[in-house]
Amino acid sequence: MQTKFWDERIKNVPVCKALVDNADKIKEEVLNFIHQPNVLLSYPKYKVTEDCDLYENYWKACPVTDWISEEYLNFSSSPQQRDFFLFLVNRTKQHCPTITNIIKDLEEGGNVANGFISRLLPGTTIHPHRGWISGWVRTHLGLVCDPECKITVGDETRTWEEGKLLAFHDWDYHSVKHTGTQERIVISIDIRITYLEKFILSSVN
Repeated sequence: MQTKFWDERIKNVPVCKALVDNADKIKEEVLNFIHQPNVLLSYPKYKVTEDCDLYENYWKACPVTDWISEEYLNFSSSPQQRDFFLFLVNRTKQHCPTITNIIKDLEEGGNVANGFISRLLPGTTIHPHRGWISGWVRTHLGLVCDPECKITVGDETRTWEEGKLLAFHDWDYHSVKHTGTQERIVISIDIRITYLEKFILSSVN
């Protein structure tokens, strides 16, 4: 059975190689940035079932890219909310220039969206859910990792490793359970599958 995870399939895609090759610099910039006051905000919490919130305990994030593309939902945000969101995006870009420069062309071309820095603390559970849309691969670069913080996609469970990618189809049901002792920090970006397939097919042929 084919794995639910995409990291091996996409490891030679130029943007993915660039993320790994620059992981140390990205980590340095991200950690310097997020340890400033009021940078990270609680990840939006919604009901995955009538009686179950998306997550328990601590999940905070800040945006690295815009999240609106033709497929992503606008959530009917007000102009004021939209302006605040773009302020957060621009602030992250200024403080994290390495990741910004790596993904800039793909973001402008509509092949990267919904990028964010994600921090979980021990004791956090993210309950099974799936993304809003299909057609994108959620790609994580591990920055600070704990082997007991694990993600399950379908029936397959993995953990993050520092300086390496972990990628999966956001449309598949997935969940996270952090039973370790230290924080888990990743950069998450969504990459359009039709873009990735050009490189995957050419590497096979």
